[in-house]
Amino acid sequence: MGWRACAGVVTVITAIYFTGSWLIAAKMAAWEVVSKSATMFIGERMWNTVAWGKRERSDAARRSLLKALAWRAFAALNTLCTALFFTRKAGASGSIMLTETIVKTSMFYAYERVWAHVPWGKVFSSKPALGGKQLSARFFQDQAFPTAPPTKLRHGSPYPVDRNEHDD
Repeated sequence: MGWRACAGVVTVITAIYFTGSWLIAAKMAAWEVVSKSATMFIGERMWNTVAWGKRERSDAARRSLLKALAWRAFAALNTLCTALFFTRKAGASGSIMLTETIVKTSMFYAYERVWAHVPWGKVFSSKPALGGKQLSARFFQDQAFPTAPPTKLRHGSPYPVDRNEHDD
């Protein structure tokens, strides 16, 4: 949520600057909190399945840069659609999107570099979280709100043994 707060401030400032409307700025920021929080959550889970740029204790700078650029490509389209919906003005919407893209790409890269060195919520391994397997609903469920560390893992699996499973 830290990133969403920072990004929301940028959205409000750029929307006010290009539209002159606090109401439009507030509506855009509120919608972006919802839409981008959900998509960023899913995007982070997807990035956890990619080994490229992962190091033993943090992500490489090139991984942070690629994540920032990939996220901004999606987010720019989201911002453009949001701005068009609320302003109904192509010029203002394009200006909002372009300004946000430049400012937020720089901010997101810096944000990623800081978080690359924070161990909270990470599994330190250069291997993808799923061992290269496809994403599944179970992965999202397990990653969303992890509980206590597993006491026993299935052989070759990132998932703990279910309590209902029995060792044979």
